[in-house]
Amino acid sequence: NETTLATRDRFGNAVDLPLKKTEKLVTQRPLTQVAETNTTPRNNWQRHETVQLRMGHDDDPRTTVIDVTVWVLETEKQKLYIPSPWVKRVFRDSENRRKIIETVWGERFAGTIGPGLLREWSDDGREAIRSFSTTAFDQITYSRKPVKPSSDMLTWRLLTGDVFYGRFIAPDLSVEDPTRRGGDLIETSKVIHVTPHEETGDWMLQTSAGERLTLDSRERSVDVLQLGTGLRMTLPWDHIESIRSIPIAALPPSIGVPPEGDISPDAITIAGGEFRMGRLRGNGMPDEVPPATIRVASFIMDSTPVTRAQFAEFVRDTGYQTDAEKSGAKHFWKNPGFPQRSAEPVVFVSWSDAARFCNWRSRQAGLEPVYEFPRRHGNILTHRHRNGFRLPTEAEWEYAARAGGQDIIYPWGDQNNPAKLVELANFLHSTTDTKWPWTSPVKEYPPNSLGLYDMAGNVWEWCEDWYFDQAYHAVFRMEPFNPLVLGDSVPDLTHRVMRGGSFNNAADMLRCASRGHGLPRRSANRVGFRTVRHAPTQ
Repeated sequence: NETTLATRDRFGNAVDLPLKKTEKLVTQRPLTQVAETNTTPRNNWQRHETVQLRMGHDDDPRTTVIDVTVWVLETEKQKLYIPSPWVKRVFRDSENRRKIIETVWGERFAGTIGPGLLREWSDDGREAIRSFSTTAFDQITYSRKPVKPSSDMLTWRLLTGDVFYGRFIAPDLSVEDPTRRGGDLIETSKVIHVTPHEETGDWMLQTSAGERLTLDSRERSVDVLQLGTGLRMTLPWDHIESIRSIPIAALPPSIGVPPEGDISPDAITIAGGEFRMGRLRGNGMPDEVPPATIRVASFIMDSTPVTRAQFAEFVRDTGYQTDAEKSGAKHFWKNPGFPQRSAEPVVFVSWSDAARFCNWRSRQAGLEPVYEFPRRHGNILTHRHRNGFRLPTEAEWEYAARAGGQDIIYPWGDQNNPAKLVELANFLHSTTDTKWPWTSPVKEYPPNSLGLYDMAGNVWEWCEDWYFDQAYHAVFRMEPFNPLVLGDSVPDLTHRVMRGGSFNNAADMLRCASRGHGLPRRSANRVGFRTVRHAPTQ
């Protein structure tokens, strides 16, 4: 007649499990092995923990103690039970539709918090002073330090956006081998990288020995032991985006597009403000002066340039051909004339190619496409009031590169020591042991203080604006200033702005104030882009 099963978790805390919702009890050896690793928080945890609690939109979170042993999160695919000692933060998404749990390892799971009450305790821990619903808070942050996963854990990212550490449970996987009937097997312990082929979409496995193999197309799902929850998960392959042997923080941006209104973990929300745009000090080119005071509204910017893998997903979905391909050029985005990895910025994309990608991404996210393409040759129209993805204006780009409009020469500050610069950006320099003679993977170099990568070097980035060498003078005449100059306000403008410099430029072009430009239907092996969109209004 019992309705609950009284148990203790691995931290010695009492947990009452409802029997009606308990499917089975098993002894799972891999789970014990995870618990015994030195990365797992252990018995130094108290049942009532001090946390930072923010209710609603309160900007002054208070310190309190909350009684919760296990967080229950219902994701799109399953229900997760995450012990409190493994939780770093629980917060709402941008549209308050879902809760996101972030673990001490940096894992992220999105879903609905299970129904229940959180109890707030008095300082002595003897009695609860109040209770509130698990859906009532805006954010809960535990005072915990980040934890590194064990070295044998792979990073798994799902198309839902969930990302976690885990290991294969099965000892091997079936791979295709044209020389052997029925294929072959590869030990999962040797697999370090699994991503879809950019043209066919077939799953490609890379081993620690450097082999590249194709997963057997008959493989429909895979079993994985997840680190943060200790759960065995059966995942269909078509729900997985990638599996990599790198930390979560080093993941390249997702090829998936977040649902309408959601802000991707790969994007940064930048609060608007007023700043001085242009060269404020030092030497430079005539088109960088006189500096002008500009105000930009809040916006959301990709933390990295669009990668080759992201652009390949767009091409697979739409069959799009770039301007370079249509012109019959020898080199284009899939064949830039040098070897590229999927995590490197896509190149050989024209301004119009970038605008097409933005419209596709907007439709995928359920947002309004910003760009309108004429049926015949003519200028592409930009509807800036729409909420979809677009290219940054020149003012937005420089404001972001200056980490919110600061008076700094480079995105990292004023450091210009050549020996230090090679550690901060991918550019043309005299060091003979250049690690990346061409493009480098995104996140290879440190971000600026806003968390934006590659704002200097690697690839030039297209901006929304038409290029005008007297643009800052136009601002002083009170003409439009974000974009600085509208295409029809000055006759005979033919080029679009590019910013940031590239692997083929010297350090001078890495300055925040440096300006570049190119014909909107031309492309090059050193030109890419990143996207922005308006920040949601509160």
